[in-house]
Amino acid sequence: MKYDLTQEPWIPCQTSDGRLVELGIVDVIRGAHEIEDIVADNPPMRSTLLRMLIAIVRHASFGNVKMIPSGDWRATWQTGRFEDDVVRYVEDRRTSFDLFDELRPFAQIPGLEIVETKKVKGQNVIIPRPSSIGSIIIDRPSGNNATLFDHVSDGDCPPLTPAQAARHMLTYMQNSATGNTAAYRASGVDLLEKPGHASFAPLRKGYCVTVQGQNLFETILLNAFSRTGTLQTDEDEPWWEVPAEEIVRLARKGTQQVPKGIMSLYTWPTRLLRLVEEDGMVVGIHDTLGVKIHPSYPDPMKMYRESKTGETTPVSPSGDRGFWRDFGAAMCGAKLARGGFHKHGRTAAIDRLSNDASLGIPRSRRMSLRAIAVDGNKGDIHGLVDDSTPLPTDVLGDQDRAQWSAEAIKIAEAEVQFLYKLILGVLRRRVSRSACLGEVKRSKLPPSIYGLLDDCRSFFWSRIRTPYLDAISEPDTDAAQRTWRAAVGNAMNATFDHLVAHVGLDTNMVLALQHAPTALANRIRKLISQGPESEEEGD
Repeated sequence: MKYDLTQEPWIPCQTSDGRLVELGIVDVIRGAHEIEDIVADNPPMRSTLLRMLIAIVRHASFGNVKMIPSGDWRATWQTGRFEDDVVRYVEDRRTSFDLFDELRPFAQIPGLEIVETKKVKGQNVIIPRPSSIGSIIIDRPSGNNATLFDHVSDGDCPPLTPAQAARHMLTYMQNSATGNTAAYRASGVDLLEKPGHASFAPLRKGYCVTVQGQNLFETILLNAFSRTGTLQTDEDEPWWEVPAEEIVRLARKGTQQVPKGIMSLYTWPTRLLRLVEEDGMVVGIHDTLGVKIHPSYPDPMKMYRESKTGETTPVSPSGDRGFWRDFGAAMCGAKLARGGFHKHGRTAAIDRLSNDASLGIPRSRRMSLRAIAVDGNKGDIHGLVDDSTPLPTDVLGDQDRAQWSAEAIKIAEAEVQFLYKLILGVLRRRVSRSACLGEVKRSKLPPSIYGLLDDCRSFFWSRIRTPYLDAISEPDTDAAQRTWRAAVGNAMNATFDHLVAHVGLDTNMVLALQHAPTALANRIRKLISQGPESEEEGD
């Protein structure tokens, strides 16, 4: 069976007129200016497919340059669509994009078999043991993963169409986690009984942040940049250009490999895979350890910060914290304890768009930031994150406004912390008096109080998201700051009213909260008139 991904419909897209269609790679490239975006089965799949398309365009249009020349990028941007050279690149490699090619199936290892040894009539016999195809669907319960969107286990997964299998296979390779792997063999490769321990895939940790243009053509170009000062060699190429035997050799070597550039990074073979096809459907998969990636290589689509131990880590989802609260860090990078900003604190796209005015992007251009992440720890997946924030293009390159967008969040964080301490303080004193005790420890307060206070935090942040996005779009920074401080003050009042409304008939709570309004009003007055004092305590 053949399934040519350059021609067969398998990439889900939404066209500019709102139609949902599936297209082959050639039609996506040829019509990218008429496609609004990729509409994938889950958020990480969208990131994966976009990175694949970027690798194709980068290889075909710009080659192995360390940095895309501004003039070349601008010329492509002004054309408004991809030239025929990108389509020719794909069409010249149609066999490389055949999902079931006998010699080199796309993104797979020919002849790969996961095997186990069983005794049959007293003799050891090696037999193939493929996994359920459901094991590569990252939003399906599998192993330790939480039940996210359905209650179907690996073994219950129905066969997938070739289009579905191709999408999920690529997503799995870019988003898989650590784990032990099974013995395997492949065409021309002897049995390997202990492949070792798998490492994290490129997209498994941290937000994948992309700049969204007005169509897919713009989005691909806006995110095609590599980082300044990172490795980008003349040997950089997508992994489908690398012979399968070389991929197996590197996988068996077991050492972490440094990407040769963003094309290899965006198509990295974290797993060795082979789909099992029956009657035109994909019913299983052979899956084992692939090529380990060196964690020191900074992904161009990620934002990095310094941990308390001095380690560089990608900015990741944290509880119910929306990505919009990291907008300031996205614009100017995370601050370092020793001063200055992390050199990889911004994505490569934001870095280039902020520093290179010669790209010629009009400041009136409508764009946004989209952040996608797998929220989990080690091998577990707790949820999938997909958050978007408007990106005012006139903020790019305006360092004062970029820094203010970060300071605005710090103002809000200080105020919600004051409110938390104020309420906790009056409640502690009330409980202490009613119990005829001295200082009441946190553990002595009813757990419901802390649940209610956490709910108030969430309520506060939900009230100021829209005012924040309006404030960062305001070109007059002074006016934006005044509007923002007023919005934070209003949110504090609304949050307190929200708390009172949920106290109910609890007499102790009602009496305790009567002591808070005066201190709250004084704090808000100071916030609006001259700003908060960071060291002031609420209780």
